[in-house]
Amino acid sequence: MEEEIVQFLILLGIVAFIGLIGLLFFLKWRQTKKFQAQVYHLPTPPEKTGVLAENNLLTQSEKILKGKLDGPESVLVEDGTLYTGTADGRIVKIVDGKVEKYLNLRDDFGTRGKFKTEPHFGRPLGIRRLNDDCLVVADAYNGVFKVDLNKGQVTHIFCSHTDVCGVKCGYVNDLDVLDENVIYLTDSSVNFQRRQFTNVMLENAPSGRIIEIKVWSGDSRVLLDGLFYPFGIQIHPDKQSLLYAEAVKCRIMRYFFTGPKEGQLEAFATNLPGVPNNIRLSADGKSFLCGMHVARFEDKPAPVDRLSPHPTARRLLVTMIPDEILGRLSKIILPKYGLVVQLDLEGNIIRSYHDPKGKVKFITHAADDENYLYLGSMHNNYIARVPKVV
Repeated sequence: MEEEIVQFLILLGIVAFIGLIGLLFFLKWRQTKKFQAQVYHLPTPPEKTGVLAENNLLTQSEKILKGKLDGPESVLVEDGTLYTGTADGRIVKIVDGKVEKYLNLRDDFGTRGKFKTEPHFGRPLGIRRLNDDCLVVADAYNGVFKVDLNKGQVTHIFCSHTDVCGVKCGYVNDLDVLDENVIYLTDSSVNFQRRQFTNVMLENAPSGRIIEIKVWSGDSRVLLDGLFYPFGIQIHPDKQSLLYAEAVKCRIMRYFFTGPKEGQLEAFATNLPGVPNNIRLSADGKSFLCGMHVARFEDKPAPVDRLSPHPTARRLLVTMIPDEILGRLSKIILPKYGLVVQLDLEGNIIRSYHDPKGKVKFITHAADDENYLYLGSMHNNYIARVPKVV
């Protein structure tokens, strides 16, 4: 009798465990009903030849404030001073390799920089200069802030919960400043938040937008929609067009917002050797720098290449694996290859910086001054600095 009871309890435990797994799977499935994986095919990745020939220019980088910066995704470089935002919701000013000042976007108490608390404390991403006194920062969850580090002031100038053409922002990412009144902003997905960035990559749906914000009036409008994970944004020196990176398409697009070509959309750089993130104009104004979060070459395609024809597999990944774990797994699975490309003003790659050993990896941002490149990453705990090639 006792043996039968033990067997019954074991069976009951197994059934309960299977039922629990089934319930969790069902709840996750309900959460991902809006996940609509798209079939797409990328061109064969480029070869490591010519301007893309493998080198070690990034391998010997200096790591500024290693272990003291959590995910400096974007970096503003000004006369030797660096500004960045970190995963714990801080805006940091760095002078001579040391933190001189910092400011929290929100001063609430609590555990910062964690998956569950990130929406509350905010996640600063794109950072730019607005005027002589203030920076402007894109917060993935809360919109756009004006930050005066000298006065210790933070002003909310655009709330991501505002309906823009009837839809709220889901994942505010990068921004650029046309003048003190006009800001262009990427909303990477209206379906998912930043902490679900793997969902955005795996879905490859046209759910991203570019939004125009009028600082003085608070008005906003959709400039472009139906975009595939728009990430970085950069106004072209012609002041008539802007560039934006479509991460899952491995390309940079150019949109003319004024001038003779107003309203026209053109491919600027296609079949890039990686997943493009932020785009920045070089210090001399003659080229653009773009960090590649994940490199892709003919001899080593990226997961984005391998998974693109398989929407069912991508949906299973999102359905079966919790978002937090999926994000962590991406850092383990993705190729550890550091890469930055430099493009001329017409979109031709003219130089590339490599780290085949992956000492500097997951590069989301590259900016420069007269002598150095500064590299940011949402996964690394430092800003990397390497000498420029002239």
